[in-house]
Formats: sequence, C-alpha cells, structure tokens
Amino acid sequence: MASEHEANTAPEHEASKHAAPEHAASEHALSKHAADDAQPHDSPSKANSKHSMRSSKPNPSSPPSQAGSHPPPASPTHRPDVNTTDPEDTTQLWKEVMTYNEEEEKFYQNYENEDKVTRPDTPSGSERPAPPGLQPPTYDEWCEPPVNPDPRFGDEDFLLSVLIPWNIEIKTKTLTSHFYEHFGLEGLPEDPAERFEVYKKQLPLDVLLAPDTKHRERIQQEYCFLNNYKCNDIEYEVYALHDIFLAEPRHTAHLETAGEDLLPVRMLHLSQKPEGEWNQPKLYADYYTWKYKYNWEIAPDCSYYLSLQSFPLAFRDNVDKYVAVVQTRAVFPYLTIEFSKDHETASAVQHRIAIASTIALYNRWRLKFAVIGAPEGETSKWTEDLKFQMRHYSITFTGSKWELWYTTPKAYDWWKGAYVSSMYRGDCSRLDGVELLLNCINDIHYWGMTVHGKSCKADVEAVLNENTETGRVPVYVIPVQWGEEY
Repeated sequence: MASEHEANTAPEHEASKHAAPEHAASEHALSKHAADDAQPHDSPSKANSKHSMRSSKPNPSSPPSQAGSHPPPASPTHRPDVNTTDPEDTTQLWKEVMTYNEEEEKFYQNYENEDKVTRPDTPSGSERPAPPGLQPPTYDEWCEPPVNPDPRFGDEDFLLSVLIPWNIEIKTKTLTSHFYEHFGLEGLPEDPAERFEVYKKQLPLDVLLAPDTKHRERIQQEYCFLNNYKCNDIEYEVYALHDIFLAEPRHTAHLETAGEDLLPVRMLHLSQKPEGEWNQPKLYADYYTWKYKYNWEIAPDCSYYLSLQSFPLAFRDNVDKYVAVVQTRAVFPYLTIEFSKDHETASAVQHRIAIASTIALYNRWRLKFAVIGAPEGETSKWTEDLKFQMRHYSITFTGSKWELWYTTPKAYDWWKGAYVSSMYRGDCSRLDGVELLLNCINDIHYWGMTVHGKSCKADVEAVLNENTETGRVPVYVIPVQWGEEY
C-alpha cells in the first residue's frame, strides 16, 4: 500500500517542483514592473526599495498559487514630480486645498454679528442700518447664479427678489380715517358735497365725480349686479373705467392752447420701462447689485398723469430733455389703479401697485432733488410743504371691494426706499363704500392738480431756466452719492 501511494504521488511531486519556480518567477516579474513604474529613479529611498524587491528570491518550496487567484495589486501610480514623503510638498498641497476655506473664514469674520452697513463714501460718512430681512451675502451665495430677473407678481420670491433689495415696505395694517387732514384741505368745506362745488369752480374737470345720491345709487346697483351674476374681472374693470375713472377730452397738437391749464391725462395699460429720463429706483443694498436685476417695466390697468399742456408753450417741446414724457402729452403720474385678475392673489395686486407707485415717486423725488440739492451738513432742506409733494396714490380693486394706498419716501435727503401704506378699505356694493370712494377720488385729483401738478411745473421750469442761463447739465444727472448718478 505504501509503495502504491508513493508511486501515485511521485508524478504530482515532480510537477509541483517544476511549477513552483515558474509561478514565483511570474510574481517576481509583476512586482518588479509595478515598482519600476511607481518609483522615480532619482529617489534614494525608492532605489533602496527597488533593490530590495530585486534581491528577493522566489522560494522553490513555496506552495503553488490556487487556481483562479489573481496577481498581487500594483502600487498606485503617483505624479513623478511630487514626493509624498516630502513635508514641504505636503504643506504646499494643503495650502492649495485650503485656500477657499481661509477666504470663507475671513468673509465670516468681516460680517459676523454685524447689523449695520458702513458707507464711508456717503456725504456724512455715517452708518445706516441694513433693510429688514436683508443680510450680507454668505460664502455660498457668492457661488449661486443671479436670481430670476423677472419674478412674477404674487410669487413667493418677489419679496426677497425685489421688495427687500429695493427697500420697499408694504404696510397693510395702517388706517387713515381723517382724510380732510391727510389731503391738506384746510380752508375748504369739510362737507364733501360742498367741497366738490369748490373743486368744480377752481378746476372744471370731467374726472371729478358728483357725490349726489342718484350717482351713488347707480354705482351701487351696478356692482350688486356684477356680484350676483358672478361676472369676471374684466366686467368689473370695464364698468369702473366707464363710470368712475373718467378721462378728459383729448386735444390734438394744433388745437392746444397757449394757456397753462392744469389737466389730468388718463392712460390705460400704458407700458413704460426705464429708459431715457424714466429711471428705476436705486438698489438700496449695494452689495447685491450683481445679483438682483429686476427690469422695472410697468403697465398699470389705469393711471393718471399731468398733462404737458400745464407747461408754457414756449418750452413745452423741451420738457422731455429733463423728465420722461409719455405719448408726447403727459408727465409725472400721481394715481395708479389696478384691478385683480381671475384667480389672482391679493399680494399680486399689491406688488403691482408697489412697483408702479415706487418708480413714479422716485422720478418725482429725483426732480425735486435736482432743484433743492443735497443737504448741507446735518441741515435738511426738506420742509413739510416739500415733503407733502412727495406722494403717489393707488387704488386696488378685487371685485366690488376697493382699497386706497399711498406711497411715500422712507427718507428725503437721500433715496432709501419707500413705504406703500394702506389707507382705507371699502365696498362698492354698499352706499357708504361708494360715497367714500368718490370723495377720495375727487380729493386725489384736486391734490394732483394743485399740489403735485403745480410743484412739478415749478421744478421743471427751474431746471430749464437754470440750464438755459448757465448751459450746464442738469444737477440730478451728476453723481451725488456712492459714486452713482441720481
């Protein structure tokens, strides 16, 4: 039995004696090839490692590799010009990797816990607080692409994309009950019917609405009809433009008189975007200039402007050199009306009147700034009478319900944004709501002609006369703050 076993195992033993050196030689060749690729020839330590690998001899008595086994993995290939064991190369590599982290740390050190924005290049060199809800950009925000340049009214991002960067604050909780004092009607009758008669004598305009009972009842009945039959919003708008927001007769150029009549001009869906002398407000947060690029194009449902006929005929054709003139016949809007569209939210209507009123007010403020100039030291040149001229009124409609708004600057010496404040709400399906609306419209038109219109006319004449006599460019296109023009 022993002899048979030795006879059977003898051929296998002879085969393994021949196979073991061949396998060891194969492993030695693979290891040598990988080592040659991985180690540079000019490194002493790597040369020693290579020498060690070359001097290693295969063991003939080693057992053969199992069937299906893989050769040992080769060492990872590195750049030949980088020594992984060199401390200087390692330090330099970490410096390159950590460069952005150091910049981020510096950024946060500069802005952390700051609640004010320092503007050393303002005339006074003072600090002013950043607008509410707007903080300096974080490191990640610098890497983000600019926001949507044309956010839609009513969208959730409209507040962050437009209202906050331009520092426009919509105040819905305010309430004005003393309209007589608000419109500065001292010296006029307190009774709206008597005041209407005074208005008609001073300003024989078609836009003024008789507050008689018959007129009020007709408007109330019409709105009750629209509500009961659930008419669409276009029906509400068409009726309001027919019976409430009226227009003055149009005059062609050759029929215009040489007189200086204060007249309103009604515009419907007039599209107006910043160009020429119609300027968009300044972005309050300068460090977001690269990110927010709103186009400020407006097209209100209805708006009232001051007629170009309010200016002397001698320089009526030169007014557009200094202020924006639309359709060669109107300047400086003072009242905006917006009607809600089907399935439109209340915030969308508010956003529309906020944008339209703010850009109109900014251009009016810009002209006044050209006339009175920048403040001298701590002394402001803005009297209460001048501040009373800086307003823009708006009325929003949702069905038969209306709301009156007015927009004022947040500051007067420099442009720092605007307040859009709610004054009062009413419903035209009730007689008291109709009466209040008609009275407010008459008071707004009276203010628009006697306060807004007269002051606009005086300011334009002042700028025209100054530049006619001196030949200088207008004051308000000279850079006056933060290196930018107003």
